Amino acid sequence: MSLLEEGKANTHLTHLEELVLTQGPQGYDMARAFLLELLEELKGNTNSSVQTTVKWDGAPAIFAGINPNNGKFFVGTKSVFNETPKINYTPQDIQKNHGRAPGLVDKLNRALIELPKLGIKNILQGDFMFDDEMLSKVNIDGEPHYRFKPNTLIYTVPVDSKLGQEIGQSKFGIVFHTTYNGADEKGRPTGVKLGADVSGLNRVPGIWFDDARFTDDTGTVTLTEDEELKVKELVSAADQVNEKIDYEGLPMDLLNIYINSEIRGGQFLEDPAKSFLGFKRWYSGRLEKRIDELKSEKGKMRAFNQGQEKLQAFESKKEDMLNLFKVSRLLFEAKNIFIAKYNNAVYNTKHFIDDGSGDLVASNPEGYVAVDNDGNGVKFVDRLEFSRANFMLDKSAKFQKNESLTVYWGDNGFSTTKTLLEWASNLPRTEKTNRRLYEALSQGIPVTTLVSSAARVKHSLAEAVQWRLQEGGSKRKNKLPTELIGSVDFTMNENVDKRLIAIYPGRFQPM
Repeated sequence: MSLLEEGKANTHLTHLEELVLTQGPQGYDMARAFLLELLEELKGNTNSSVQTTVKWDGAPAIFAGINPNNGKFFVGTKSVFNETPKINYTPQDIQKNHGRAPGLVDKLNRALIELPKLGIKNILQGDFMFDDEMLSKVNIDGEPHYRFKPNTLIYTVPVDSKLGQEIGQSKFGIVFHTTYNGADEKGRPTGVKLGADVSGLNRVPGIWFDDARFTDDTGTVTLTEDEELKVKELVSAADQVNEKIDYEGLPMDLLNIYINSEIRGGQFLEDPAKSFLGFKRWYSGRLEKRIDELKSEKGKMRAFNQGQEKLQAFESKKEDMLNLFKVSRLLFEAKNIFIAKYNNAVYNTKHFIDDGSGDLVASNPEGYVAVDNDGNGVKFVDRLEFSRANFMLDKSAKFQKNESLTVYWGDNGFSTTKTLLEWASNLPRTEKTNRRLYEALSQGIPVTTLVSSAARVKHSLAEAVQWRLQEGGSKRKNKLPTELIGSVDFTMNENVDKRLIAIYPGRFQPM
């Protein structure tokens, strides 16, 4: 079995307990095998087919190496896997491909300058950790530490430690974790294998890099007999429940989405019966929203009937879904035993999360990745600690720094592109928001066709930008249909709930 098919990208890893939701019975067999092989690893069995790497919470993902098609060095992001890949050989390529995200442009330019010095022979994927502009100093328990925050976690390293001295002298830091051994005809990396051997790379002044391999110098990351027995008991219990599941017809994709909503609330399948009811309520709310967005009575009725059929199908598969929740929970509990042991290791870096007020709250590492001999991997993350923190994190600063908005002024193609913060600093201050205008502008519709009054253009733009800044990175994909342009007053205050209500005669009864 394979989690990473030959030639595919390492752009997303699955949580171990979600393998049953993404790959059904094959996923269960894989999760089970990972747990049992990790038992052998932590018992010191050198024949174990699984090793562990540490998940560094860096961003963005950076790809760097030699394109075998032309022998040129390039850098890129996950967009190197686009249908038309964004591969950057020069600063001009970076500006062309990523110019709407100035912060990203800066990081890629630095990568293009520094990473060729390492002598990379193939293609490596890593997580950007810091540059010299991100490093600062902070006192922790009276001791000076370097501080950097590439994504959710804040990393600190004692200034006087060996690692601290290396980081303090560096202007670029990256952790490599994946190797690609080829490229297709378009230059997209192929031959993916989790893990990166950095032993052959050049150590040059000003660049700090590492691989993600987990090493335990303390001798504390070994399972006790009781812990080993507990893992085996959990796997045995999961085996018995898994045998009862008929995976055919289970709404795996919906269940996967629903489980994330539980994690946001600090829960994870503690009570399968309650989770089943919660799933049906969640789906009903999703259905109601979809019906509300439809315009015709016929379309509403069709969606309503289809939704009722789905809910009845869920009820008919109730026992299978309850057992699926039980299996996922058992795998989750077994996985957490390993996470607790890995967290016992003494790390060179300390980890914190900003609680929103500026205070630092101690945290464990983001998590770990178990990697088999074929280079496949699954995530070992304490989702009730880190994943929930990631869900709840205010992403606004990240998006304000990187996201840009291009405003078109007419049919002549003239446009202006600025970051959101640049727009906000050059426009009138406002507390009002205008989501619909922002979404229309994002589609490239000229502002002069959206706002009829020239005197209102700047104020309307300010309200559109203010909406996006307040959203702070939520991944809304709603787009205003082009046919509605001209029929909506975009200069209205979005904070006022104005709705068009139509009453249809007939027997349609809303949920």
